[in-house]
Amino acid sequence: MSLDHLRPFPAEELEKRVQALRRIMEADGLKAAVVASPENIYYLTGLDHYGFFFQYFLLVPLEGELVLVTRRMEAVTMGIMLVNARHHGHLDHESPSDYLVSDIKELGLESSRIGIELDTLIAPYNNIDKVIKALPGAKFADFSGKVDDLRQVKSPLELAYMRKAASISAAMTAAAAGAARA
Repeated sequence: MSLDHLRPFPAEELEKRVQALRRIMEADGLKAAVVASPENIYYLTGLDHYGFFFQYFLLVPLEGELVLVTRRMEAVTMGIMLVNARHHGHLDHESPSDYLVSDIKELGLESSRIGIELDTLIAPYNNIDKVIKALPGAKFADFSGKVDDLRQVKSPLELAYMRKAASISAAMTAAAAGAARA
């Protein structure tokens, strides 16, 4: 049974977004990027859930599979929603930063130049600081705003979704206005 109807964007759309990000990473001399803001993780993976109140990280290597670090209890949701990333789940008493560090090391990136979103409301300083301190051989660069910039230019599919949403909103407004009485 296909779960595609539960995902907001097809895998091809997500792949175009990831490739656009990787072109920016390459131009910036980065071997990986750490994305921490929910809206940017959604943009790159299509992950649409309510778990954003807890810290999670998306590791985007210049090549290869993306890795999403979230709570282990989210495994079912991740199995349904994720089509372009591997889920690495931690227990609630464990630090997501430790898992991110282990993923960076597993990919052999511990001595690489890595972009990291620093200007985000959802990533507490202590989590980011823990990652930076645990990887003294890595060179970290502020990657804030890079995914946001990509999100500003809408793809044909996004424009079609926006037109459909506007049409639905217009019909709802017209129906509400038509039903309104003194």
